[in-house]
Amino acid sequence: MTETDAHPSPDCSERIRSIGPPKPQLHPASRQLETVLDAILARGAEIHHPDAWPVLMDQEAASAFLLHVCGVRLAPKSLQKRRVVGGSPPFRKLGVRVAYPRDLLKAWGDALAGPVVNSTSELSAP
Repeated sequence: MTETDAHPSPDCSERIRSIGPPKPQLHPASRQLETVLDAILARGAEIHHPDAWPVLMDQEAASAFLLHVCGVRLAPKSLQKRRVVGGSPPFRKLGVRVAYPRDLLKAWGDALAGPVVNSTSELSAP
């Protein structure tokens, strides 16, 4: 191996930098979530305010809602699994699609997050 093989020529390195990293392809559901978030921000609404979100949400939007509004991190796939095994937030089946009503999702997320306290001594002992 020669020294020129170990280091690409400056001309080659420059071409690589100009191309940049490949842009990731978004999953269709991620594009839909991106559209929902863009619409919220375009209206000038606060993303942490529940009323800024759609009344019915798919699992990706529901996952983002739980994170931004309720502070509960739950992956979209976890919501899907919970629908099957139990422990899911309330949802509606619309043909082959699933929709989470905003108000019921907020109540479920708040209950999962637990009460707001000033001290751990305010929590009841098990």
